[in-house]
Amino acid sequence: MKFFWILGILSILLFLQTTIFSLPLVLGGLLFFCVLYKEQWIFPVGFGMGILLDMLTFHPIGLTSIFFTILLGIVFLYERKFEIQSLTFITFVTFLASLVYGLLFHEPQIFLEAVMLAVFAGGIFFAIGVGDTTTFDVMQLRKN
Repeated sequence: MKFFWILGILSILLFLQTTIFSLPLVLGGLLFFCVLYKEQWIFPVGFGMGILLDMLTFHPIGLTSIFFTILLGIVFLYERKFEIQSLTFITFVTFLASLVYGLLFHEPQIFLEAVMLAVFAGGIFFAIGVGDTTTFDVMQLRKN
């Protein structure tokens, strides 16, 4: 059931990114759910969202999917070295990923978009973590 909720949230972010905002909201959502759940099913979801995003934004098809898949792989690679379920990690990774995404797709206002997305992702993570800035127990969310 949580898979469909996450797919719905990512679809809403996809709609908002392609129609209203220029922020890479799908990127932020994928990183957020990757850090939150740490499960392998996020790879095909990220790949599919990248294909849809490419088709809706007229980018070369597959480029965003490859970027999302590599980025999620890097996050899973650093899972053993760092505590990825922390406010610092989610904010820093979202900022760097948004910068690279902006450079890759020639977005205007790259730095401003990266800062806004990092603050947004960090704020959501902080709100769900009930104010704990270091880590929080995801077992509560996994039970649902």
